[in-house]
Amino acid sequence: RRIRNIARYELKRFRQEQLTKQLADRHKSGKESNLFWSRTKRHFRKASASLRGLISPDGESSKDPQRMANLTADYYEQLFKEPTVMRPHP
Repeated sequence: RRIRNIARYELKRFRQEQLTKQLADRHKSGKESNLFWSRTKRHFRKASASLRGLISPDGESSKDPQRMANLTADYYEQLFKEPTVMRPHP
């Protein structure tokens, strides 16, 4: 049992040292940083999706960026506002 605990401790310490080393080497130029960036490259895209227009609650289509931002902000403010709870009296 004692040997198992020692092995667990050593494994945990080894993993922590490896993580610390990888984090330190991430931004250095060289082989280690190339490994990191080659694995993360697939998560980055050169272009992002864009919105071409929104439909307001009254059914009107809008392509104006400022109006689209306002419509989106209003939608999410309404969506995440604190709910009103009606509790009947006992």
